[in-house]
Amino acid sequence: MSKRSVIILAALAALLSLFSLSLSRRDSSDWRSSRARRLFPFPWLVVNAIRIERAGQDPVVLEKTWNGEWQLLGDGDLRDSPNPKAVEELSALVMLPWREEAPDLPAPDPESAVAVAATTASGESVRIVFGGVRQNLRTAIINGDPEMVYGVNQDLAKILDWPRERFRNLNLLAMPAGGRPVRVTVAPGPEGRVALERQTAGWAMSEPVEWQVDAARLDMLLRWMDNLRAESIAAEMTGDAEWFGFTPDSGYIEAVFVDHDGAEAVRRVEIGKESAENSEEAYARVVGRNPVFTVSKASLGEIALEFGRQHPRDWANFYRLRSLNLLRGEMPEKIIIERLLPKPAKLTIEMLGEPEEMRWRGTLEEDGATRSFAVDPPVAEDSSRPLTALVTGLSRFRVKYFLADQPPGPETARWTAYPAWRFSSTSPNGTPNPELVLYAADAEGNLPPGAPFVEGEAGPAEMRPLSGMPEFVGIASSIGGRPAVMEMFSDLSFLLCLPPYRYQSKRMIDSDPRAWRKVELVAAGSRHAYLREGRGVSEQWWREDGEPLMDDNNRFVIAVQALSQLQALGFVAETVDRDDKFGLDQPTITAIVYGISEGG
Repeated sequence: MSKRSVIILAALAALLSLFSLSLSRRDSSDWRSSRARRLFPFPWLVVNAIRIERAGQDPVVLEKTWNGEWQLLGDGDLRDSPNPKAVEELSALVMLPWREEAPDLPAPDPESAVAVAATTASGESVRIVFGGVRQNLRTAIINGDPEMVYGVNQDLAKILDWPRERFRNLNLLAMPAGGRPVRVTVAPGPEGRVALERQTAGWAMSEPVEWQVDAARLDMLLRWMDNLRAESIAAEMTGDAEWFGFTPDSGYIEAVFVDHDGAEAVRRVEIGKESAENSEEAYARVVGRNPVFTVSKASLGEIALEFGRQHPRDWANFYRLRSLNLLRGEMPEKIIIERLLPKPAKLTIEMLGEPEEMRWRGTLEEDGATRSFAVDPPVAEDSSRPLTALVTGLSRFRVKYFLADQPPGPETARWTAYPAWRFSSTSPNGTPNPELVLYAADAEGNLPPGAPFVEGEAGPAEMRPLSGMPEFVGIASSIGGRPAVMEMFSDLSFLLCLPPYRYQSKRMIDSDPRAWRKVELVAAGSRHAYLREGRGVSEQWWREDGEPLMDDNNRFVIAVQALSQLQALGFVAETVDRDDKFGLDQPTITAIVYGISEGG
């Protein structure tokens, strides 16, 4: 390439660079120009007052308070909370850009114009008058200068046509922007106040007692709060508060909200008497706001405030969790059942080996004697198994009624004088679970007719009708360090309070047939004994006299397997005091199994 060509190419590159730079500067200039095309010369964050004036109507005046919240001003000292949607639309209006300069358009007519004045905290102000609409453009002039008429998008300026009432906030428990509720207090009257707090692990009740919260009722309350809107405005000022039913005994709802910066905002709504104009509504007022509102009784009924006035004791437990998991959501490795009345007994049920094996053994201590037996593991599909029923009952402990929030003592003696059963358990990591004690008194503090346990009853214990069981009173202690005396449902007490012997496995022989070495059968006065050699395919049984079974060996192996799987259909009695009572003094057949333990 010649030197001349190189010079020409370099010159062209320089020209292209200059052209690109000029475009960039022009784009930048246009960008800066577009930012300057707002009607309002300052951003929304610095605005602290807005005034909207329309011919023949009351002005709309909003001011920002010291804590950053907006208030809608009225005559004299009247103040109200503005509609959050109105504040949002006004913020968009301040940022509204003008679309075109239209000097040929007529200036807005003062008779039909809308004037908007905005002021900042530093004292800057601007007044913009909006006129009619032409082809979706609304005319506007700035600071009374009729020489320059601007056109703005009408869709972004529709708030100018709102009636004043639409600027008012009829949502009585409006949550501040970016906030969330952290504490809610509901008080139907002077008694029965309930306080709920958001904690790290979720919501919990803090008054009248520390307890877990019923999630379904909490969700209902939060939805009700979010939708609590006034039906109308009964008066601009409270005036004679007692006339509206606002007294020290008035019910109220209070919510504390926290925004992203940790700042708190409190909303409190007081409920008065029935509206004089509409029997389906009641008076309400918001602390810090002037008007008296009317609210629908149906909406108030969703949180049962009227019920709380009539039954404060029941209301105190309205949001309280009534389904408790005393096993903390995992299978325990040990459960101890103590029968305290009428005849003491202690049953310890332990998991053996790894949890996957699900082998359980029970140890019963009764009348100074101790015996162990196999326990059928809990299986969800088989609710008839006693251990399954026990685990289900402890993990789904259902409260019928809370009687007191004190542990056993003078205040609760009438319910807790007769402890009948005690349940305790240990988690796999060794942590003790909450303890449960069941008492024999009913909800009135009386012992039920007869005894709440099987004693002196004719017939098998498991056949006793359910209707004969009492409605136990129970006390669950150490549930998060919060004791309470509670009445439980009778069907649950029936599941928990089974006779200890019922937990014994229904397998007649509790041993592995692979470890059997000798089987002795006694029937019709004759005795036959068989010895075993080998295992699996080489398994061979011999008669005690040394003769192999030969062709009968396979059938005998099948018989041994059937004997090892033999299960009882049920329990007829806990103990046998006389052999002749059930014909055991003259047995038809007796099988005696000899085996070896694991490891020899």
